[in-house]
Amino acid sequence: PTGRRSRRPIEPVPCPANDRQSVHRPGTGGFGQWIGDELVVPSRVDLPPRCVFCNEPVDPATYKPRTIYWQSPWLLLLALGYLILFVIVSLIVRKRCDVSYGYCSEHRQKRFWRGMLIVFAFASGMVLILAGAATKQPSGVLIGIGILAILAALVGGLIAMRSISAAGMSGMYFRLKGFGRPFIDGNRTV
Repeated sequence: PTGRRSRRPIEPVPCPANDRQSVHRPGTGGFGQWIGDELVVPSRVDLPPRCVFCNEPVDPATYKPRTIYWQSPWLLLLALGYLILFVIVSLIVRKRCDVSYGYCSEHRQKRFWRGMLIVFAFASGMVLILAGAATKQPSGVLIGIGILAILAALVGGLIAMRSISAAGMSGMYFRLKGFGRPFIDGNRTV
């Protein structure tokens, strides 16, 4: 097989033979190889129609394509001194992986309520900042609590809304992480 953007052959992903197991969905062209808890896939893949956390069947409405981006971790060095340059360079050099996957109703509902809690914490922080600044003598305590609430919402959003993400890239292949143990165990084939 050849890559989409070039005519050179796709190189196999190097990994130990005893730790390499494949997953394949016949008829879709989607495939990958498990290396530990990471799934190595091409830049476009359809995962099995199972919840990526608990391996239960998914509602077809939630099984949809999602875009995952990866960029070299070395780019984070730009963020230390040149935040705007970091954003521009990241948007230019990031690599795109289109993955179709879904969530069961239980995990979809958990993600919804976690998202609502994060929105509430962010909105509460904004209200506290505005209330602290709107008084005749601005209240540093309210403003400080508001800033903490916003920071908690941002950090909580990164943790609570975790999903599948790119752990790395090699050629035309992406290493995806974030799968639940039941999904990993249920989709390994020998």
